[in-house]
Amino acid sequence: MKITKILLVSLSLLGLLTTSKVKAFKNDDSAKTKTYKISLDIESLTPIVLPKPTFDSLIGSSKKKTEKISFQLEEAVKRDTLTVTEWLDAHDLPYVEFDIPREGVKVDNFPKEIPLTYKDYRLTKGLAYKGCNIFFYGKNFAQSRFLLITDEENKKVLHFFDFQNYVNAPEVKSGDEDFVYEQLVWAMVDYRGVLYVSNAHSTYASSTFGKNGYITAIDLKSNKVLWRSQPLVSNCGFTIIGDHIVCGYGFTKEKDYLYYLNINTGAVKGKIPLSSAPGYIEYNFNTLYVDTYKDYYYFKVGY
Repeated sequence: MKITKILLVSLSLLGLLTTSKVKAFKNDDSAKTKTYKISLDIESLTPIVLPKPTFDSLIGSSKKKTEKISFQLEEAVKRDTLTVTEWLDAHDLPYVEFDIPREGVKVDNFPKEIPLTYKDYRLTKGLAYKGCNIFFYGKNFAQSRFLLITDEENKKVLHFFDFQNYVNAPEVKSGDEDFVYEQLVWAMVDYRGVLYVSNAHSTYASSTFGKNGYITAIDLKSNKVLWRSQPLVSNCGFTIIGDHIVCGYGFTKEKDYLYYLNINTGAVKGKIPLSSAPGYIEYNFNTLYVDTYKDYYYFKVGY
């Protein structure tokens, strides 16, 4: 599927060119070596290790006045057999995820300039935006740890971060240690050069005593955290609408909500109950589209 790119920021660039060997992974995460022609050498780079964050919340100090926003439910439709990409296509919506190459799986839209590995870590996600692209690397698809930002043509590295200090909650319920890796889930960069990142694990919130599902805002000029949301607001995709981040959290036997946060402080401004856990969230022409496990939601957005 062809990717439609959405508007984000252009950043100052650092370029590195090489040809390298990378690993072609099978679906079971085993690998064999195969030579690809790539234009980015990230093996020689040392990512910035971000300091350990708070696992409560850090509300930003911005005094900037934010515009009001409202969401009016227009329709909730039972989910059918459409895939996410087919559903997005049906509504002429952008699909920003690259298909990740795996052995035996044909992909059409993955940029060949991007390495499939970094050290002993494999590529786990790619997100295509106007002005930059974002890639995750991790041990497997449930342990994304490194975040790489390139220019839109994937010719230059803009930023490279290691989120190792974000993945382990302060407390873990005994017996659940293997299921609570709070990996990178989604990321975006806004026009000001602020990176927004969602971290979450894929088991019950009680496994980490509620310390799960955050969005963190990081200034890409200073690499400093501007704010971190309260827990349990984001374990899926999210989008930016004006002065707000619209995100969602849900899990089996837990309450499922759509949240909207002040983009300048991270404070929760409101929440909307959903029938089941949200997955893909997209905004286009004053309509918010939300794909959940059970239903498709359509909201009219007002200012």
